Amino acid sequence: MNHYQRSILGTILILVITVCVAGLLNRWTESFGRIDLTERSIYTLTDGTRSILRKVGQPLTMKFFYSKSYIDETGNPQLRAINNLYYYVRDLLRSYERASGGRLKLEEYDPAAFSPEEEEADRLGVTRLPTQGQAGLYFGMAITTESGRTQAIPVFDARRQSMIEYQITEAIERITSETKTKLGVMSSLDVAGGDMNDFQRMMAARQGRQVAEPWGNVEVLKRFYDVSNVATDVTEIDPELDYLVLIHPKELSDQTLYAIDQFVMRGGKLICFVDPHAPFADPAPRDPNNPFGGPAGHEDSSNLNRLLQAWGVKVDPQQYVADFGLALPINSQRGPTPLGTFLALNTPGEDGVAQGVNPDDPVTQGLSQRLVMYFPGAVQAATGSASDVNITPLLMTTRDGRMFTADRYKIVNMMGGMPNPDTINGLAGDVAATGPLTLAARVTGQLHSAFPDGAPKAEGEDADKPADGEEKPEDGEQKPTDEGQPGDESKPGEGEEAATPDAASKHRAMTVQPNSIIVVADVDMICDALSFQRAMGGLLLPTTGNYEFVLNVVDNLSGSSDLMSVRSRGNFERPFTVVDRIEREADAELRKKVEEINKQIEAFDKQLQEMRQQATEQNVALLQRDALDERRKLETSKREKQRELNDLQRQREDRIDALESRLVFYNVVGVPGVILLIGLVLWAVQALRRLSITGGAR
Repeated sequence: MNHYQRSILGTILILVITVCVAGLLNRWTESFGRIDLTERSIYTLTDGTRSILRKVGQPLTMKFFYSKSYIDETGNPQLRAINNLYYYVRDLLRSYERASGGRLKLEEYDPAAFSPEEEEADRLGVTRLPTQGQAGLYFGMAITTESGRTQAIPVFDARRQSMIEYQITEAIERITSETKTKLGVMSSLDVAGGDMNDFQRMMAARQGRQVAEPWGNVEVLKRFYDVSNVATDVTEIDPELDYLVLIHPKELSDQTLYAIDQFVMRGGKLICFVDPHAPFADPAPRDPNNPFGGPAGHEDSSNLNRLLQAWGVKVDPQQYVADFGLALPINSQRGPTPLGTFLALNTPGEDGVAQGVNPDDPVTQGLSQRLVMYFPGAVQAATGSASDVNITPLLMTTRDGRMFTADRYKIVNMMGGMPNPDTINGLAGDVAATGPLTLAARVTGQLHSAFPDGAPKAEGEDADKPADGEEKPEDGEQKPTDEGQPGDESKPGEGEEAATPDAASKHRAMTVQPNSIIVVADVDMICDALSFQRAMGGLLLPTTGNYEFVLNVVDNLSGSSDLMSVRSRGNFERPFTVVDRIEREADAELRKKVEEINKQIEAFDKQLQEMRQQATEQNVALLQRDALDERRKLETSKREKQRELNDLQRQREDRIDALESRLVFYNVVGVPGVILLIGLVLWAVQALRRLSITGGAR
């Protein structure tokens, strides 16, 4: 065997040994974990997950279903791309198994058509996605207990990789928790879908009746909490409720407002969504005599200032917030146009830091997707309130935020209900920016009742007549003071008020302990139009991170930080900040040009109006000729401006295309070029060594 053959054999043996050692190390180290070198540590369990796993007190089985054989056999490249997510989920579940200390066991299944594995997946609630032929596609899991309880994740969404750990951890906590937190939902809108359960809704649909779908965010809340509907005319809130979510309160009576007030005074947690203009959540009803609809006679704003001002904040129902730096585009006559009141929060700025969210608050830390708001209002400090509170902004505008007031007829296009972005941007652009404006806030402190004199009298009730169960004091006798007011000698201890049936009906002038409420000045953000889309079978697919924000708010008020930390681990996607900056700069230039053209058109219309007022029978022909000449000049100028707009748009696209071409060049040519350069350097070093040994002799 010559030297050349020995070299080849040695190389082969080295490769075989390397592969064998790598396989053995992979098997040996799998039980101890792996080193996660990914940028966001996407294979490492969060502290919140580990905390929840430590609380698991019973054996659980994680049954993971994935149709790998079917996907490997198909020639569809889109389906085969799911394999990458499969490997991620599989490795993540193995991390759960290792971190559980033996309490979690992972079982993997590859369901084939008509197999026992397919029957098991269907029984446990894993979604069977339709495919060509008889085979179904499964990509989900179910967690089971020894007693037979089951918690399913019907399908893993490839577009929501950053939320997969949260889905798994949430399912584990749900199946191990004994009781659910009680949450009430009160709304002037039908957010619960007619208060029908799934069976009633299915039967109504089969009978041909139109069935209102519950809002997706309400459905998500029902997964985690014991949710009940609270009527908008109640006179008392169930004292067993832990939370009350108030959505778009409109024209609530004093008795209902008092019930909400006393719920908060007793220590109940309130999450309030109000809105100065909610066209998505509260659209105008269709008028058969007006097929285009429109806002006439319909009030889509909500107001809770009767209570909020007593607690230290307010939301003006007549003022709207705009921020051109956060504006999202809507379709208009000239194509997609940024609308200053259509805001995208939690988006990276020029420095890469997320805009519009409080980076230091657990509610908004690490939200995985952008939040979307539409015509929001501003949460402001109220003057003259008795409450000593601390207002913590959760969502806010940038320094370019501004508030403006406009008649609703000006902001809505009557021929379909969509706003004219040029009109809105013009109204907002006429107002100076006032710095960051608060769009959602936490209000914490010693809250004072909005009804310091006690329960309001019902309509027609004698003001001197005592309330039910209350004895009228004799003349000269001092009426006992309410709890929390000066002179109260018998304050119950914490939690004592729930011990007696009459405790809930006692008037409280202030909270016994500091309390917290959340105020969000937008309702559209939690309706389905800005949160979800419904896939086949009613499956909810999030389109924004709005639902994450809603869940974080409730978790934060409950003091449960484990799940919130898992949900807020951040987005796995890396935003292209350079392209975003180019688009923002171009949009700012476009906005200035559009405003300039609109001002020229307004000036021309004003001039025409003045000419019409000056018209007489003698000079009308002359004025018409002047108007026609003026119109031609304006149209010529307008076409020139439009060409400038098109040039700016084309320049933006050219800059993005040039950047893309450079990146493609660097990736295609750069890496091979570096490898070639290294090879040339090594060849040169070897050549120099040979020359030094031979002394230059051939």
